Amino acid sequence: MATNQIKKSKKIAIILAMLTITTLLSALPSPVLAHSQGVQTETMVTFTDVSEASGMSIVNTGPLTNWASYGPGISVDDCDQDGDMDVMITARFDHLSYENLEFESGSIQFMLNNGDGTFTDWSEESGLNLQNTTVIGSSWADYDNDGDKDVYLSAFGESNVENLDSGERNILFKNNGNCQFTDVTAKTGAGQDAQANAVVVNGIITEVVMQNSGSGYATTGGLAPAIYFRDINGNGAMAEVIVTVDGEISSVSITNGGEGYDDGNPPEVIFVSGVANYGHSTTAIWADYDHDGDVDLYSMNLGIVDEELYWARTETNFLYRNDGDVDGDGEIEFSDVTKIAGVSGQSEVSDSPNQFFLSGLYRMDQPSPSNPSTMALIASADHRGTGLSFAGVWFDYDGDGWEDLYIASDFGMSPIYHNNHDGTFTVMTKELGMDLPGTGMGAHAGDWDGDGDLDLCHSNFGPNYLWENEDGNSFSERSRDLGFRDEGSAGSFVAVNWACQFFDYDLDGDLDIFFGVGRINRFTAYNNNTLYRNDGDTDGDGFANFVDISGEIGLRTGTNGNKTMGVSIFDYDGDGDLDIMLGHSDRAPQLFSNNAVEETGRHWLKVQLEGRQTDVSTSQGFGQRDYSNSYGTGCLVIVTLEDGHELRQHVYAGSGFLGSNEPTVHFGLDADDSVKSVEVVWSTGITQIERNVEADQTLMMEEPTSLFFTLFGIGLHQNINTALYLLFTIIFIGGAFKLYNKENDLTTDNKNSEEE
Repeated sequence: MATNQIKKSKKIAIILAMLTITTLLSALPSPVLAHSQGVQTETMVTFTDVSEASGMSIVNTGPLTNWASYGPGISVDDCDQDGDMDVMITARFDHLSYENLEFESGSIQFMLNNGDGTFTDWSEESGLNLQNTTVIGSSWADYDNDGDKDVYLSAFGESNVENLDSGERNILFKNNGNCQFTDVTAKTGAGQDAQANAVVVNGIITEVVMQNSGSGYATTGGLAPAIYFRDINGNGAMAEVIVTVDGEISSVSITNGGEGYDDGNPPEVIFVSGVANYGHSTTAIWADYDHDGDVDLYSMNLGIVDEELYWARTETNFLYRNDGDVDGDGEIEFSDVTKIAGVSGQSEVSDSPNQFFLSGLYRMDQPSPSNPSTMALIASADHRGTGLSFAGVWFDYDGDGWEDLYIASDFGMSPIYHNNHDGTFTVMTKELGMDLPGTGMGAHAGDWDGDGDLDLCHSNFGPNYLWENEDGNSFSERSRDLGFRDEGSAGSFVAVNWACQFFDYDLDGDLDIFFGVGRINRFTAYNNNTLYRNDGDTDGDGFANFVDISGEIGLRTGTNGNKTMGVSIFDYDGDGDLDIMLGHSDRAPQLFSNNAVEETGRHWLKVQLEGRQTDVSTSQGFGQRDYSNSYGTGCLVIVTLEDGHELRQHVYAGSGFLGSNEPTVHFGLDADDSVKSVEVVWSTGITQIERNVEADQTLMMEEPTSLFFTLFGIGLHQNINTALYLLFTIIFIGGAFKLYNKENDLTTDNKNSEEE
C-alpha cells in the first residue's frame, strides 16, 4: 500500500512539473514563421463606384484645383463606437495662390456612417465644422485613454517663402462622447492667461510689454512656453520667454526683430505650449513610443515650398510626449521632446521648446537624371532628413518590441530612426542602407514578402521605392526587382505619387499596394492611380511579382485621371473586404466598394485590440505593471494559419498620406475558414494568444493581466512575470525531484527491510 502511494506521488510530481514547464513555454512568444505568398487564381476581383449611393458625392471642402493643392486628406475611425467607420475629409485649396490667382482657404467635412452603406454629413453636429481653414491632415487616437477616439487636425497655411509666419495652428479635438468634439489645443500645455503687446519701430519689433503675466507656466523642459508673432504684413521676429519660479511670464527677450511690421498695427503676441504647432503641417501619427501606457504624437511639417519658383524653407517636426495631467486641470498635457529624442526630421533642431526651426531660403536644384525618383534636391539635405516632411509611419523594423520611426521627406533622403527604449532615437539611414535621395510623399509598412519582418513603401515624384527589410539589419530598394520601374507601369514610372498603402485587396493572404497619383504643377502630366496585385514569386527569381491591374478592376474613371491626394482603406460596409476612398482636389471624393467577398468567397479576419484603460499619470508605482494604451495603438498582431505560416500587422494611427486607415487590423485568409492562433504583442511586452479562431469575424482581444494580478491585485511587467515564473518553476521542479528522491530512498529502505 505504501509503495503504491509512493508511486502515485512520483507521478503527480512529474505531471505537475511538466504542466508548469508547458504553461511557461506557452506564455513565451512563438517563433517567427515566414508566410508563403498567395497563389493568384483566375478570379479578377473588381471595385464598384458607390460615391453617389453612399452619399459621399455631396462632399465639398473647398475650391477645385487641377494641380496646386496638397489636400484633401482622408481619415477614418469609429468615433461613436457603433462598429462602423466614420470619415473625415479635409480642406482643398490653392496653397500657392497661382492656379486660382488668389489665396482662398477651404473647409473640412465629417461624414457619419449610418451602418447601411450610407453616410450623413455630421460636421455641424460634431463641432468639427471648420470653415476658412487650411487643415489638410487628420489622424485619430484616444490620447486621454477614456475609451473614445479623439482627432488631431494638421493645418498647412499658405506657401509663401517670403512670409515666414504663413503657417497655421494645428488643433486637437477631444471626443466628449457620441461624436461631439471640443477644441482642447490650448489646454494641452501648461500655463494660461498671459497677454502682451509688441512694440514696432520702423517695421521691427523692439520690445514686448507684458499685460498679464498669467500663471502655471513651466520654467524649463518641453512644457516651457514659446512665443509667436502672428501678422499678415511683417515676419521673422523671434524671442525667448522668461518664466519666474512661480510660473508667471516675467518678460520677453527679443532675439530677432524681424521686418516689415506695421508700426501702427503691431502683430498679435501668442504664448504657446502643447500641440499647437504653428508650422506648415502636413499630417501627424500616433504611437506609445515610450511604452508608458498612453499615446504620443509626432506632428510633421513640410516647410514652405514653391514649386513654381523652386525655392524652399525647411521646418523641423515635433515629437509631443503625452505626460498625463501634469497641472491638475483635468486635461492631458503634452511636452515637446523633439530635441531630447533626436527626431526633428533634419540636421537642425530648435533649441527652444514648442518653437520649430525655420531655415533660410534654399534653391531646389535639378539633380542628375540617373535617379528619376529625385526630381530636385535641396543643399541642406543629408541622411538626417530634409526638413520637408510629408508623411511618416511608426513601425518596429528590427523586431525588438519598440516602435521605430520612418519619415517620407521631399527633395532628399528620408530618415529612419531606431527607438533606443529610453526616450531617445538614433538616426539609422546610412547604417540600414537607406541613404538614397528621393521625393518622398507617402509611407506605409507591411510584410509584402511574408518573411516575418515589416517592409516599407515610399511614394515619389517618379518611380516609387519599395524597401525590403533584411531581418532588421538593413533594407534593400527592390522597386526594379518587383516590377515597379517597368516603363509599361506608367503610373509608377512617371507619376507624381502621393498616397502609398499596403492592403490585401483580394483576400488571398498577401499584401497588395495602392498608389494615389496627382500632378503637382502645370508642367507635369496627368496620370492614373495604380493598384498592384501581389502574385507571389511566379517566375522563381526570389522576388514577388506585382502586376498593375488598376485599369481592369473599375478603379479608373476617365482617360487622364484625377488629382488624387489622400486615400483611406477601410471596410465601409462591414462585409469583410477592404474598400477604397479617394480624396480629389478636382472633384468630389470617390468611394469604391470592394467585391472580393462576393466574387471569390474567400475568408477574412479582423482583429480589434482593447488595451487596459488606466488614469494617465506621470509615473508608475514600484512593481506596478505598465498598461498598454486603450486601443493597442502601435502593437503587433500575428495570425498563424493552419499550415503554420504567419501574417503580421501593426495597429496604426496615421499612415499613408494626410490621413489614416481603419484601425482594426485586417487579414485575408484565402480558403482557410479558421486560423491556428492570433497573437498580440502588447507594448508592455506581454504576449497574448487566442487559439483556434474562426474566420469571417471581428475578434476583440482584451489586454490580459498577469497571474500575480489575479492572485494579489498587483500588475507586474512581463519581464518580471517571466523571471518569477522561472524562479517558481525551478523551485517547484527542485521540490518535486527532492520529493522523488526522498520517496525513492524510502522505497529502497523498505525493500531492504523486507529482504532482511
